[in-house]
Formats: sequence, structure tokens, C-alpha cells
Amino acid sequence: MKRDLYDKLLKWKNNPHHSPLILKGARHVGKTWLLKEFGKSEYKNVAYVNLEDPKFHKLFLQLPNIDHIISSLSLLLQQQIKSHSTLLILDEIQNCPQALTSLKYFKENAPEFHVVAAGSHLGLGTSYGTGFPVGKVEFLNLYPLSFLEFLSVLKEDQIKEALCSLDLTLTRFFIPKIRELLQLYYLIGGMPAVINEYISTHDLSLVRNKQRELLDRYELELSRMATAREFAKIKMVWNSVASQLLKENDKFMFNLLKKGARASEFANAIRWLEDYGLIRKVTNISKPAFPINCYENLSFFKLYPLDLGLLGAMTQLDLNIFSYEDHHFEHLKKILHEQFVLQELIATDHYRSMHYWISKSHVAKVDFIVQDQEKIIPIEVNDLINPKSKSLKQYRLSYDPKISVRTTPLANFEIDLGLFNIPLYAIGLLHQIIEKYDPK
Repeated sequence: MKRDLYDKLLKWKNNPHHSPLILKGARHVGKTWLLKEFGKSEYKNVAYVNLEDPKFHKLFLQLPNIDHIISSLSLLLQQQIKSHSTLLILDEIQNCPQALTSLKYFKENAPEFHVVAAGSHLGLGTSYGTGFPVGKVEFLNLYPLSFLEFLSVLKEDQIKEALCSLDLTLTRFFIPKIRELLQLYYLIGGMPAVINEYISTHDLSLVRNKQRELLDRYELELSRMATAREFAKIKMVWNSVASQLLKENDKFMFNLLKKGARASEFANAIRWLEDYGLIRKVTNISKPAFPINCYENLSFFKLYPLDLGLLGAMTQLDLNIFSYEDHHFEHLKKILHEQFVLQELIATDHYRSMHYWISKSHVAKVDFIVQDQEKIIPIEVNDLINPKSKSLKQYRLSYDPKISVRTTPLANFEIDLGLFNIPLYAIGLLHQIIEKYDPK
């Protein structure tokens, strides 16, 4: 299951001036597997330290003596840790603040060692204070598998290469197959364990069982980390995320959690879920202007889960949804499209900050607003091609953006006066498409 991030890890390894690396991401997105696979392929040996095991913690109390830490780890692991030829993996580093601090001294006193750390919820429930190695580490983010990565895993490399060529006229030869694979991805999602279940069994009912198992594991892990009182609030928010998306509300509604609920009461629970990587907050902006963060309405937001397949399990999505033509399913399908677009754009790491816009009259809505260098780009997501949609039209009349994007499952790629019609399956290539076709 080769991940696109592998190439970035290789670039880090080959940079003679690299700093220790922290790989961030939610639990169960494949961080440990990726780092072990990378070490196995690119180094003579791998020294793996799981910091969930407290026996390793006392070794890092010897800071700033890195030589002592290396010799102690070598003794405990019964293997030599050599500079340049060994990849030292410090997994679940959030469990040991001293190990996190040690990255600073690896950078300053032992830069010849190749050190990578993995963390699922850095800073969650713990204050590292001055111990955090600010400016001494590099970061990479790992997310659920994107649609392009999904194609690779299913050995659909010809289709992936056609998409990545950005010759979207070429992909028209594959459109029926691409749409079939896209619908499959909607049901499976991007969690590695779930994809492996499908590859092993090709049974979607077992895939759904694996998704439910993951959801149960997340709940159990959160219950162990938070206090009972805080976990009760976390669970209320988490259980409400999917159901609130299915309601046609303009924002996350706290009064749907319980009668009389206030935002301040659940702010910490939302922060937990964000830091844990289980949700993504998409904030409303009053207008698309620079700096875009200054126009955020922080009390006006939507919450999306980390993965499309898990969203399907949370909503008990019928596995035959795509065989139905009933208009009652249009809104549900649109929510799935929104989740897909959000996931695809975040996975590129070009669009870490996601927003949406609503007109003052609440008549016109644009699903996502992203910043691409000096451009602020509106993205309208639909289930069907809807050229008469008033929302994007009103936005364009109001703000005259250089580039606007409309994406649907049925769209053919075309550009008309700055309006980019992009098929959903290619939305993860938005940044590259803009670079190639931007009318500058």
C-alpha cells in the first residue's frame, strides 16, 4: 500500500541538512506502517521505539546527553543504532514529553542521526511548555488514502497516470470505469484497514463491519484519554457530526446536542476531536478577502469527520445507494460529495484552511472557499450538473473571482471565462490544474 507521502519522506532522507521529522495524523491512518516500510526499504536497519511502553521513558531523562540515549536504546533494543544507516522511529511520541524535547538535541548535538517521530494527538491534554522543539523539527501530515492512492492500491495505475497527466480529455476514455471506482471509494473510504478488508474479501458488508470496528476503537481510545465528564461531551459532539451534516443547517447547532447547550460548554470537546484528527472544522467567512482568517466567523462552522467511509458507517449509508435515482437521496449524495472534496483537498496539503460562504440573505451558499497562493477560490459541489445554480453566480457577481470551480460527478472538464468545471474524481488535482490552466 504505497503512499504518496513516501516520496516526501525520501526527499527528507536525501536532504543533508534535514531536521528530525514528526509525522502527524489521526490514529489508524497508517503512520507506523509507512515509517517502518520506509525504513525497511531505504535504510540498513530500523530501530523502532513505541513510547506507549513506559520502559523507554526513563531513557530520555538523560537530556541533553544524546550519546547516552542512543547507547541506552541500543542496549534495550539489542541492536546498534548508527548514524546515517539506521532510521530511529519514535512512535506515539505524545506519550513522552521528554522524547519530544529530545528532538531539539538531536538537531543541535547529533544531526547525523536520522530520527522520525509519529504522533496522533500532539499537545492533546498535555502542555509541553518550553519543551516543544520549536524550529528544530520538520512536519509531514498523513491522512486517509486519497482517491488517487486508492487507485494505486487497486492496481488501476493506467487510470491514475491519465488523471495525473492533467490531460483531462484523455480521461474521457476511462470515465465509466472511473465513476465505478469513485462510487466504490465512497463506500470504502481511505482508512488502510478498511481498504485491506476489501482487497482480502471483496465483501462490502465485511467492509462496513471493519468501519464500525474502527469507530468503536476511536471511542474507546478517547474514553481512556479524557476525564469521564469531558468524554461525555466529546461523545455527544462526535455522535452528532454525521446527523448534523444530513440536516440542511448552515452551521453546527449546539442545541441539537442537548437542550440549552452553549458553544462554550462544548468548545473543549471539539478541540479534542480536532487535535485527535477525527473531525475537520470548516469555518464561515463574511467575505473572501485577504487575510482570509480575519473574516472568519469562529462561532459559525460545520464539522466533517476524517473519512468518507466512516461517514457512511456513521449514517448507516445503504451500500446500494448509487443504484437509487430517487430525488430523496440527492441531499445525502451531496453531503458525500462535500466530504469527498474536503478530504481530497486536505490530503494535498495545499489547502489546510477550509471555509464556506453564505450570503447575508442566506439564499446563496458556496460549499468551500480555499486560498491558492494569491487567489481565493470558491468551490461549488453538486450531485448533478446545475448550470442554473444561483449561489455561485451570485458569488461571482459580488466578488468577481479570477477562478471559480464547479464540481459534480458528471462534469466534463472545461473552462469558460474563469469558471472551471472539474469532474469530482479530479478535484484532488485542483492545485495542479490551476497552475496549468490559470488564465494569468
